[in-house]
Amino acid sequence: MCNVSDYWEEVATEEGKEIGERQKIISQVVKKLQKDKSVAEIADDLEEKEEVIAPIYEAALSMKPDYDVEKIYELLEKNNKLA
Repeated sequence: MCNVSDYWEEVATEEGKEIGERQKIISQVVKKLQKDKSVAEIADDLEEKEEVIAPIYEAALSMKPDYDVEKIYELLEKNNKLA
């Protein structure tokens, strides 16, 4: 039997992992965007669907040249565009 604090700690840990994974993808997209790769090329390189990469690409592009991963993540979260 687990107590309430253990449950919420587990929930917070899982949320932290998800945020980290999403920010890693954003970071990878930014690096490839800086190399002038297209959405299709980035999706292929990262083995993701274009539908997943396109919103990240657009959000990052809107912040050019200041590609701040956390700000891009916040923008995507705010607009509910993260997969």
